Amino acid sequence: MENETITIPTFDDALRLISGRASLAEASALTELLQVSSVAYGQSYRRQKHRELKEAESAVEHTSRLKTKHEGLLADAQKLVASLPGGGWVVGVVQIAGFGTCFGAEVVFNLAILPWILGVPSRSFLGMALAIAPATAPVILDKILSHLLGVGDLVDTLPSGLIGYLRSVSRVAFLAVAALVTLYSVWALGAARGVAGTIMNDPNATGMDGAQQHVVNLALLLVSLVLTVNGALFYLFGVHDLRRAAAMVRARAEVARLQGELTEIDSRLVKAVPVLEAGRRGWEQIEELEKSVVDAFFTNGKFRLEQVMARPVPVQPAHVRVKEILAGRLGPGRAA
Repeated sequence: MENETITIPTFDDALRLISGRASLAEASALTELLQVSSVAYGQSYRRQKHRELKEAESAVEHTSRLKTKHEGLLADAQKLVASLPGGGWVVGVVQIAGFGTCFGAEVVFNLAILPWILGVPSRSFLGMALAIAPATAPVILDKILSHLLGVGDLVDTLPSGLIGYLRSVSRVAFLAVAALVTLYSVWALGAARGVAGTIMNDPNATGMDGAQQHVVNLALLLVSLVLTVNGALFYLFGVHDLRRAAAMVRARAEVARLQGELTEIDSRLVKAVPVLEAGRRGWEQIEELEKSVVDAFFTNGKFRLEQVMARPVPVQPAHVRVKEILAGRLGPGRAA
């Protein structure tokens, strides 16, 4: 069976149906309906205030929970910012520039040596690939560890143990060895330049002897080693500093976002609490308020009913009254 809408008559609806002056019977019925409608209006007022109170309580409770949640998130974000290690954009950019320099030097070095060793034209695609491939080793290593093994930062995962002190010691030792090798390569290059200068200044020289060849070979080996190692170090530590700087920027942006949201939540809570307090005070006085609403509705209804009863009696036109009189005199009853 389909649901049917039940319409409950009200005083206002009944009063609108009376177009002229209300009779005594109509006024009596309207008075009884006014009493019932006044009580129903008071109950509707009570339900409305109760609904407003519950909505205010729900708003304050929800906003308070949201504030507590954001305060926890903000505290965690602030702890993260405080725990993040330092990282500098300038240092990272300088180190990446150093990697670019080593990369370019190693490509030039490889381009002059590897294609000649393998008998490949240096300007061919294969020759350029042979020159570039060895120099990209640190980049490939970083991407493989990042995507395949889930290692986000190679510097933070150096195999030096779990204790930060041991990790720092091993890192310093590794850098010290790299610095010594670099200095030794500079010394070897100086010796190689001395050999080259001797041969260039000796018009009778036809080539290098065994000792000179050893010096040149050692210099070439050290240059290749230093370019590879230093380029890798520049890249790894440069990317490491840039990642740390980026992580700090993201963390601070998250803190700023949470602070902004928390400020907005506090503003909403400041507005919601007075509404709740006003609703609770009103609900404590609901009996008096409901009675005053009922009395006001009843008094207004009585006033409107008095206005309806005070309407003038409609005056019929003369020709209508004459017709009624004649109809009454000349009707069947009169003729008989």
